Amino acid sequence: MLHLRQITKRFGPQTVLQGIDLDLRAGEFVSLLGPSGCGKTTLLRVVCGIERPDLGQVLMQGEDITGWPASRRRFGVVFQSYALFPNLTAMENVRYGLSALPRREAVERASELLALVGLLEQADKFPAQLSGGQQQRVALARALAPRPRLLLLDEPLSALDAQVRQELRAEIRALQQRLGITTLMVTHDQDEALAMSDRVVLLAKGQIAQQGAPRQLYEQPASALVAGFVGRMNWLDGQVVAEGRVRVGTTLLDADTRLYKTGSVVRIGIRPEAIRLVAAEGAPLRARIETLQFQGPVTQVALHCEALGVGQELMLELASAEAVELVEGETRGLALPANALQLFDAPLSMRRAA
Repeated sequence: MLHLRQITKRFGPQTVLQGIDLDLRAGEFVSLLGPSGCGKTTLLRVVCGIERPDLGQVLMQGEDITGWPASRRRFGVVFQSYALFPNLTAMENVRYGLSALPRREAVERASELLALVGLLEQADKFPAQLSGGQQQRVALARALAPRPRLLLLDEPLSALDAQVRQELRAEIRALQQRLGITTLMVTHDQDEALAMSDRVVLLAKGQIAQQGAPRQLYEQPASALVAGFVGRMNWLDGQVVAEGRVRVGTTLLDADTRLYKTGSVVRIGIRPEAIRLVAAEGAPLRARIETLQFQGPVTQVALHCEALGVGQELMLELASAEAVELVEGETRGLALPANALQLFDAPLSMRRAA
């Protein structure tokens, strides 16, 4: 439905976007994810028509719309700051984009959208009389009212507290699926992107580092950068000593080394939920439990393992029901399953030092 071809954008000497190629299929929910300054908001503004690329094309169903102003593109946009008119009621805010319709038809459409987001009873209230979550729902209804060809969301939930954010995640996703509207969302919140998206596009330094289904980025990251940004990761420094074997500290671990030659210096990642604690007696690898942090259904366990390197600490996540028997200061056996260890290229400085 939407095709971005070699999008490049510069601000003075700084290149913010460099050769971005991206396709959005009809009805798909795609999230642009990445750290601050990676170019995701600039890319959304290029799609919207607020910014024009220095190079490249924006194609909508095969038609070149690169030079079209935002007003001509018929895209719905929801901003982080809601951007509601403070002197208009919720109903009037939603009706604002329906000025081309007869009044009765505009009221019916606005009422339909307010009902869809569960705010019909709040139609006569002004933004200041609504909670943050309610204001964001009004902004969403206003963006959807003119039946846009594409919905753009710019950090739509970042100004809300955690509980409301989680509720709205599910509501926005359900609404998007119900309407079948193609949606592009900018976010720096990995949990938000993983929970809501059909596809996640991770940007880094103005380029696409990896894109794919949320599970694919989490389980099969293309680089250490992706692995470190999508989900939580424990990092170990090691060296491949033989096929299927890596040395970390004074310990030899089984791992999939097929992509690396013997002698290669590597970074090894393992997710917190993949680490296993076993009985200390007879275990080849042991760790001391430093701290236990109860977080409701999950408990985070900080581990210290001298055999993996001086000062090496790991973070383990356990279901809280399994963690009740653990005691800070005790020593347990440690298991790092070979199929959970992910190997990546080590930084150049590490490879030179080796």
